[in-house]
Amino acid sequence: MSENHSYHQIEDVSTVSLGRNELSGHCLRFETEGVTQARYTRHGAIRVMTGERTGRSQDARYFVTGSKYDEHINWGVKLNQPFESKLFEMVWQDALAHAKNAPKPLFLSNLYVGANTKHSRKLKVYTHYAWHAIFALNMFIELQKHTNLGTSDEWTIVNDPSFLLHRSYGVREGRGIFIDFTGRRILLAGMHYGGEMKKSVFTMMNTELPLEGNLTMHCAANVGEHGDTALFLALSGGGKTTLSADPERYLIGDDEHIWCDEGVCNMEGGCYAKGIGISLETEPDIYNAIYDGAIVENADVTEDNIPILHNPRIENVRVSYDRSHIKNVMPGNKGGHPENIFFLTRDAYGVLPAVSRLSPEAALFHFANAYTTEGGGTVMGQEKDTVKHKFSFGYGAAFFPLHFRHYTDLLEERIKTHQPRVWLVNTGWQGGTADGNGRRFALATTRRIIHAALNGELDDVSTTHLDALNLDIPKHVPGIEDNLLNPERAWDDKKAYRAMREKLIGYYLENHNAKFADLPESIRAAGPHLTGSL
Repeated sequence: MSENHSYHQIEDVSTVSLGRNELSGHCLRFETEGVTQARYTRHGAIRVMTGERTGRSQDARYFVTGSKYDEHINWGVKLNQPFESKLFEMVWQDALAHAKNAPKPLFLSNLYVGANTKHSRKLKVYTHYAWHAIFALNMFIELQKHTNLGTSDEWTIVNDPSFLLHRSYGVREGRGIFIDFTGRRILLAGMHYGGEMKKSVFTMMNTELPLEGNLTMHCAANVGEHGDTALFLALSGGGKTTLSADPERYLIGDDEHIWCDEGVCNMEGGCYAKGIGISLETEPDIYNAIYDGAIVENADVTEDNIPILHNPRIENVRVSYDRSHIKNVMPGNKGGHPENIFFLTRDAYGVLPAVSRLSPEAALFHFANAYTTEGGGTVMGQEKDTVKHKFSFGYGAAFFPLHFRHYTDLLEERIKTHQPRVWLVNTGWQGGTADGNGRRFALATTRRIIHAALNGELDDVSTTHLDALNLDIPKHVPGIEDNLLNPERAWDDKKAYRAMREKLIGYYLENHNAKFADLPESIRAAGPHLTGSL
């Protein structure tokens, strides 16, 4: 490393700040062996492997106790694990001692999260690997000399996969994610998967900002030619990255946003797309973003150094890239208050309609009881069953540590004030189940439905009310065959459809009654109802 680089100290630990090109050069020189196996691919993207942990280790996340947020965190959720502050101080000092004795300095990146600087947080990100530093530069926003963040709080993040936890800390051996609100520190130990960095920061923002009156959302966002903002809420694999990367609209971001008094802003500076099945034909914006500066996780590489965006051994192939890699991006990384909100549901049971419009009460029901069926890979330990239902509050329960009313109350207030149209869209199957004779909705079909809603083509159409599901569906969507809109009509065996519908409704009600019984009855009444007969 040349002598003109800026060295810093974090409690006597040597650090170095490098630009993207130098980080790439270091990665391809020193990180080609071991777990990482970094490879230069055609068009300049770097392929890396993340070892045994190819998804999030959400069961190894801990909140350091003793902060002003303790009383607001929902400790009844098993993912919200407390960790005693004095013990964390020992872990932190051991992590720094480990870094101090390492043969190379940590890489330091000066970044921030939150494009609206009224609600941003500065980040000092220290990484053991150069590729993690590139990932951080992609996913957060680079702090420039002219950037005015005012009195923004500053967080320190240390990501060191080579620092392994031991049982004397009172945790399982190996890995851990620690979020310390009092010391404004995040420690990632023993994990290579890049997504841990962005989701730990997202979790921090989802704790602090709602208590300041700002709604944080696990969603994508884009803006139309006339300035209309749309949000796309979905769990991993539901389609938010794909559907927000729309050549006819301007991307704000694909995953993490703040809805504040000024409108919607992206928390991040880049995108983190699922790579499985991406092609130039199906998703050109994402496919064309895979070039110099992009990081591709867990993909195989051809003899011609082309990343294969499918790995039969690993479900979670991911691509990280800066927003500048997308052709149409929204200047300023923010937009106005949303006019349309889409809840995207990957329904592999083939029960839900292609699209339905939700009342404010129904929107709150489906926000709380955010349903999907799981795709492979994002969370470690996730089974690969074709059909396995999941309910995850806010379309990302693992990232929302506060009691759920903090988020639902803010959403209720935002919907009442700004009156967006809210839609439930099935990005999954119709005509049967995924493990039966069902067919997944074509991407072109879902895009046409989204555009019809955005363009106002569904505002005045005649609707049909589906009693059991308690949903209103349009009788016609321009450009879509009418028989695709009513889910029961798409099934050859109507009795089998009704049985599957009753099964899914039962899952909905079981989840709601167990978790959200203290929501108003008007919200529960806006959800589905068992019919009691087939």
